[in-house]
Amino acid sequence: MFSYENLTSLIEKTIEASRPTEFSYNDLRNMIRESLLKEGGNVFVDDEGGVATIRIVQGDVQGTLEWLEKIVDLPLVGNELGTTGVTATSGDLDIAVDKEHKKSAIEEKLIQWVIGEHPELELDKLPDAQKEYDRWWSINLKEVPRQDREKIKQNRETAKKELRRLNKNKRKWMAKTGVSLHFKTPISGREDKGFVQTDLMFGDPEFMKWAVKGEPEGKYKGLHRQLLIDSIAAARGYAWNSFKGLRHRQTNEEIINKEEIAKVLLGPEHTSKDLESFQRLKEVVEEMDDYEELIVKAVESFPLRTGMEFPKKEEDSDLLEEAKKIEPRIQHAEALIFFEGSRGALDAINVLSRMNDEEGRPETSLKWDGSPAVIFGRDSEGRFIFTDKGGFGVKSYKGKVESEEEMEAMYRARAERASEKSGVPSEKILQTRYSTILPQMQKTFRMLKDSVDEDYRGFFFGEVLYFNTPEIEDGKYSFKPNMVKYKISTDSEMGKKIGGSEVGIVLHFKKDPKTLNNLPLDFDGLTPDPKVLFFGKTFIEKPVEIDEAEIEEIRNLVETNAGAVDGFFNSERLGKLRLKGLANVFYAYLNGKVDTGLENLGGDLIEWVESNPKFSEQQKTNIRNYISENEKAYGVIWEIVSRIMKVKDQTISNIDSQGGLALDQSLGDEEVGEGYVISDEGKLIKLVDRSKFTKANRAVIREQDEGEYEGQETHVFIPGGFKPPHKGHVTLLEKALEEYPNATKIYIVSGGEERGVKGVPDFVITREQSKKIWKIYLNGLGIPEEKVELDYFKEFKRKIKSKTGKPVMAKSPLLKIAMDLEFDTAPNSTIVLVSPFDSHINFIKNAVSWLNKEGEGKRKDYQFKFEPLKVSLLEDPDSPETTPEEDGAPEPEKLSAGNMRKAVAYNKFEDFKRFMPDFIFEEESKKIFAMLGGQDTAAEEAEETPMEPQEAMEEMSSAGGVAGYAGPVGPIRKRKRKRKRRMEETNYIKMKEMLTHEEDILKEYLVEKYVAKLKPLMEQDMSDPKFRLGVNLTSRAFNDIKKNYLEPFAELLVTDEEKMSYMIHILAKLGHVFIQHDINRGIKDIALDQEFTQKLVNKGILTPEIAHEAAAASTAALEERDAKEAEEKVSLEIGDENLVTEPEEKETKEAPIEAPEEILPGMDQTGGNFSNDALTKIKVQLMDDYKLIGAEEGNKVARQAFIEYSYKNLIAVTAAQYAGKVMPEPLNSMYAAIKQTGDIVREPEVPEEIPAEAPGPEAAEAAPEEAPMALEESDIQNIIKQSVIKSFRKLNFS
Repeated sequence: MFSYENLTSLIEKTIEASRPTEFSYNDLRNMIRESLLKEGGNVFVDDEGGVATIRIVQGDVQGTLEWLEKIVDLPLVGNELGTTGVTATSGDLDIAVDKEHKKSAIEEKLIQWVIGEHPELELDKLPDAQKEYDRWWSINLKEVPRQDREKIKQNRETAKKELRRLNKNKRKWMAKTGVSLHFKTPISGREDKGFVQTDLMFGDPEFMKWAVKGEPEGKYKGLHRQLLIDSIAAARGYAWNSFKGLRHRQTNEEIINKEEIAKVLLGPEHTSKDLESFQRLKEVVEEMDDYEELIVKAVESFPLRTGMEFPKKEEDSDLLEEAKKIEPRIQHAEALIFFEGSRGALDAINVLSRMNDEEGRPETSLKWDGSPAVIFGRDSEGRFIFTDKGGFGVKSYKGKVESEEEMEAMYRARAERASEKSGVPSEKILQTRYSTILPQMQKTFRMLKDSVDEDYRGFFFGEVLYFNTPEIEDGKYSFKPNMVKYKISTDSEMGKKIGGSEVGIVLHFKKDPKTLNNLPLDFDGLTPDPKVLFFGKTFIEKPVEIDEAEIEEIRNLVETNAGAVDGFFNSERLGKLRLKGLANVFYAYLNGKVDTGLENLGGDLIEWVESNPKFSEQQKTNIRNYISENEKAYGVIWEIVSRIMKVKDQTISNIDSQGGLALDQSLGDEEVGEGYVISDEGKLIKLVDRSKFTKANRAVIREQDEGEYEGQETHVFIPGGFKPPHKGHVTLLEKALEEYPNATKIYIVSGGEERGVKGVPDFVITREQSKKIWKIYLNGLGIPEEKVELDYFKEFKRKIKSKTGKPVMAKSPLLKIAMDLEFDTAPNSTIVLVSPFDSHINFIKNAVSWLNKEGEGKRKDYQFKFEPLKVSLLEDPDSPETTPEEDGAPEPEKLSAGNMRKAVAYNKFEDFKRFMPDFIFEEESKKIFAMLGGQDTAAEEAEETPMEPQEAMEEMSSAGGVAGYAGPVGPIRKRKRKRKRRMEETNYIKMKEMLTHEEDILKEYLVEKYVAKLKPLMEQDMSDPKFRLGVNLTSRAFNDIKKNYLEPFAELLVTDEEKMSYMIHILAKLGHVFIQHDINRGIKDIALDQEFTQKLVNKGILTPEIAHEAAAASTAALEERDAKEAEEKVSLEIGDENLVTEPEEKETKEAPIEAPEEILPGMDQTGGNFSNDALTKIKVQLMDDYKLIGAEEGNKVARQAFIEYSYKNLIAVTAAQYAGKVMPEPLNSMYAAIKQTGDIVREPEVPEEIPAEAPGPEAAEAAPEEAPMALEESDIQNIIKQSVIKSFRKLNFS
């Protein structure tokens, strides 16, 4: 979308790029598409459903705000937020307004301006309409005699419709959402310049300007800063909002003072200056002990939201690098291609190809599934340290334990941190989580301290396999440190060692005490305590069979397509497309395929992305387009991955059976272990049978990190009636997905009872109907059904009984949720309740507290963490709009499933539509309407009974419906980023289906600009119908000759000398063609005479050299004609006077038109030769149209117009081949000359859409009946109009 100035500039660029004498719309379409994707605000819509506001250029911002200041009497200039007025264009004007100013008072001033400028909207009637509405709706029907109730109901409906009409008119200019008042502002106060959406945001202006302050110039933007602040806030237990400040997630305490925010997030010694730029904030948190925890959310959100990874610390000790130092990341063999391209794939193939080599096979060891991961040894000062992996890297408490007492202190610190986040007493957490592991770690501390030599300096990294001597099962020691169960024969050498130990630890590598760099494992420095058994690497002792032929085929496949693979994953290329995290996307998809089957890898990746709420709509589009544009490379990548996986899985199976391991492994019912690690020249590669191990271990998919097992789940519950569900309910679900994208599951919980409409017998909405509608919504949102459980339960028995001894039945969704928590939910889960009602939230909060307290020692030890997600009810877009700040104003009506049912029961489809989410279009709405029993009949006029208060209460009771998330007043709302993108796509679809406001503006300006360009032409020449005839015929002829002219120029000729020679020869020899044609037809006054040739030189269309060649041809042809005529005259004079003969008929066949083939002096011979070949085709096509102009003397103007525009078109199409480049001479000068005239010919496709009118009488005299009509101003307007329409319809907005 563009401002008038933007559009003008855009058109000028298009004129320059498309060469106006030929006028192609491709460049314009691309520019339009690029500009539309940068669309501005979308609160206001026009009468056709399109967005009514446009982007504003930087130069118009101050003038627009100064104009608006006079209307609202507020300081606006200087209170701009974010990048408003800073960047070249702005989508809307975000302005901070002091919350001391009443929104209603400012709104009234804006209304008065609209009343003055647009009296036709009748907004002056709004106060009386409000009073009339209040008057009738304030009457209590129960206190009115029955005979008068019907009249009051009718008056209510009349008042309601009138108020709705006026409010609808008001919403064309203003709307309120949350903290904002939106106004459709004329740019610079002039409606003829278009409108920009102005968002007056109420709050503390100084805080708001600070909070959304733009970043200094550089690679980081405001979004990067906001994501990092949000990440820090989340780690501290707060939610961050750039307009409202911090909110404590448990107490809802709000902090808006920027200095206090800095102290809460960063510490007492910090100020707001430390939060003002991303770079400064990053430097501050890098110095903090809990840096790793503070950036967790940012590390996750950066790739998805910004297309870049979260930047590493300068000293290379950020979270990722620290994790690598503690435990190196080992990649799956088949996934190396994602991160290392063809080189990674070849590395995987090379190690697999040598697994059968007796001498040269790579070092292959068992990947033990131990837990916890531990580090022990002596630091550079000789102090003994023993801790787990988490403790070794943490900085917020002492994790490098030096005594048994410090071991307990470490676990207490963790319990206290968990207590702060969950509200559960720390002693309870210590008891339930750490009471077993603490004494085990303390015992191991004593043993390991005695095992490390006093003079040794360094650390050992490993995993605990058992803390006590394993039990014996079937003659084998059996232990299960984590998920995999191991069995080792008691009679084996390893079994005998296990029998004499109490603690078993598998060691992986050593660490330097100063740099913490990883070192190869050896046992120097260890004198083991007899009760500790240290396992080294368990190597595969024998070579195993491999499929050599398949491996070689894969190698050839990779080498053949190495360029395509590396190009696909090129980081610079992906960065420009905001797809820098694509390798991680592929990796996550591959992990997810374990659950659904590893067949057809890559075939459903796009569907997986579309259904994944982690990805924004723009990211989905980018991924989809990139794969589509690189389809061949994409297919090859997944073929390589699939084939490497098959070879790898067979190799693992052969290792299990042929490798000589003296142990058994199992995970659940599968005889499978975690896999093996190959070490080849320092590179570690992981071999894991995903189809067995990972699938069996699906509850613990480790995706990208090999860390500790985390079994915590997040369950989100949304209770309500939902009969049927409407868009308010959908916003509840969207909010839940936005806040908890990685939730284990989301539950829509509703009772199974039917709901009807009072006074309409036999009409009910069932749970089956409601579930079908939910599924339509889920599909529209791209949410997989398995992500959301639709629990429309039947009433159930409670534990209590009535006084009569009968069981008490329950149908409340809240009681159902409580029961699910007690019996069907993992006891250490996070429980989220989404609701607008405090009573709902408190009920589940109390249920969670009771289970955590009273459930201990009964069925299980509950450790639930409760998180409320409170939202507000969604206002009905067509209800009377009120101002909450004003005393006595009625509350806005909320969306209600009861009113939605009534719309169906009374067959009011137009009313029903307003309950549909934005992504459900009319046809789908009609299907849902019919599914619920609605009929589009005359019943549309049936009376609608307002919902009784009691019925409304039932819709929102704890056993009934929950209305939805608070949105803005008005038909279009200021949504979160995800909903905004979806609304943009909706608008784009509409734009493709109908003429919208944007098209009208484009048509108007295109016509204005191009007619201005054509003005000199129309004033001087186009008034002559003969001239128009010549131009029209040139247009038709040129469509035919362009291909033959351009083929050698663009595809065969190379140098500028060759190309200029080609053009000049064509232009010069065409002079011969035109002249010979006129002479052959017996035309006395030829068109290309010396006078007209000089005129073309004066205009700059022809160079003197070309004109000289044409003049010479003209002179020679005329002399030849005169000589021939003289000869004929002489022969007649000396003939036999007595011979009487019949007059001879003249030969009707015209003499062939020949052009000289000689190369012009000083011209490139190659270009000249190609011109001769091309001219044989061009002259035939050209003359087919030229000869349609009559030979009469009065048609010389038409013939000259044909010749002039033939030259101009050839020059223009030649210049187009140099778009964006420097044009050589003489082309540059020739094109500059014709560009100034603004000449234009028709768009070739237009006749298909604009029927040709009958030619005028002048044209009828000189041309055949089918000749094109004259090119008039209205014709030019139609050409542009239709071409712009076609351009919009061809735009691909998906």
